[in-house]
Amino acid sequence: WDAFPKDENDVPDLSVGGAPGVNGYDFGGSQSGDGSSIVYVDGKLYISLCNGNKIVGFNNMPTRADQMPEFAIGTPDIYTNTLETEFIMSNPVPATDGSSLFVSSDFDGKLYVWKSLPDESGAKPDYVFSLPEAPWDNALYNNILALAGMQT
Repeated sequence: WDAFPKDENDVPDLSVGGAPGVNGYDFGGSQSGDGSSIVYVDGKLYISLCNGNKIVGFNNMPTRADQMPEFAIGTPDIYTNTLETEFIMSNPVPATDGSSLFVSSDFDGKLYVWKSLPDESGAKPDYVFSLPEAPWDNALYNNILALAGMQT
């Protein structure tokens, strides 16, 4: 939306991603699964694809519905599922403090950290933390990162 929506009938000014028979990257269907998240920081847009097991990114805010993502972190390209590589990131939830990127991953019970914002495919994290239980969600406030799981 170019302006804050007034009600549920306010359609967005731009939607990214293709639909059946329409050009563009498929952000839905089997890639989105049970949820996706978006982080926008420093001109970059990161979109997590839960069942796609990756986070795709744009180096600038998309301006067209058929605009393709420019990169995917953790995979060699925007089409490869991380489960097909040695890098596993399932149901990713991104967060950022403006300079680093944090991604919680529930299937493998890990927190992935990039010290600087990744901007190319295949960017591997600087740190990977194994956690005692799956982090289903996260929230970042100031310099405090909170992870939420089944018992936390």
